[in-house]
Amino acid sequence: MSGRWARGWSHLQRHRLVASADGTRLAVYQATAGPDCPVVLFVHGWAQSAGGFRRQLGDAWLNERYNLAALDLRGHGASEVPDDADGGLAGFADPTRWAADLAAVLDALPDRPVVLVGWSYGGLVVAAPHAHPGPGPGARVGLGGALLR
Repeated sequence: MSGRWARGWSHLQRHRLVASADGTRLAVYQATAGPDCPVVLFVHGWAQSAGGFRRQLGDAWLNERYNLAALDLRGHGASEVPDDADGGLAGFADPTRWAADLAAVLDALPDRPVVLVGWSYGGLVVAAPHAHPGPGPGARVGLGGALLR
């Protein structure tokens, strides 16, 4: 890894950009346990990044049991800012975009049961797929200090 991917993420097995339905490239960081392990996807709060989950992705106990991933939301961290007329702000006000972003990331992760973990503003993001297309059967949502409105 090099550049902004490298700082503090040396334990990761994988990092990549995933294209959302509207073409926005979303940064995803992964620590993979194995092909049969469930997926835990962490979603950060407003004006933060996936870096808030470095400890979780680096935890040895979790890494033995789960395929861990953390997403940089659009316009945050290493993810792109969408080229919208409003400077990308529509992506933060439209839950269907959040659902599309999560669906794109989940499609790129191993096809396993998934737990979505939203922290702060990330609670709004992980709640969005349950009102719109998103993760399939077996999906669970965990909310930590999350905003829901």
